Amino acid sequence: MDITLEGRTAVMLKIIKFPLALLLVVVIVFPMTVATGDEKTKTYRVSYSGKMVVDKPIEIGRDLKGVKLESIYFSKNEALVIVWNRTPSRVKAHVAIALFDDKNRLIAAGAESSKPIGIRSGKQANYKFKFKNFVSSFKGVPRFHLAFVVVK
Repeated sequence: MDITLEGRTAVMLKIIKFPLALLLVVVIVFPMTVATGDEKTKTYRVSYSGKMVVDKPIEIGRDLKGVKLESIYFSKNEALVIVWNRTPSRVKAHVAIALFDDKNRLIAAGAESSKPIGIRSGKQANYKFKFKNFVSSFKGVPRFHLAFVVVK
């Protein structure tokens, strides 16, 4: 599954100064209000921050109850996040990325959608983010923050 973010489907922000708390509301809390309507639904969250590495996969290896946030890859002005569902049932997932400059200011942020994306049992999902309207390359971006949410 490839998900490409452009135009209206992207939750992108290009703001010089932006509070991190508000960013988390936009890219994590809002989608979760859409996803947690069922009483039996369980939600699991993990975040990952790291230094930007261009044209080389960054292994993350975080596991959320059988759904593995495998890696992220930055190239040109695109990011690719790879997720594996190793559970015996279908799950829904959210992925969001924020890019920061060397003064810890937000450069851009993206989320795959306002609704969770389904991943079948035993399958991989590839979340592709395009930041072409915000950065021409990642070479001037020193850090990123990734938020990952699984809804079972």
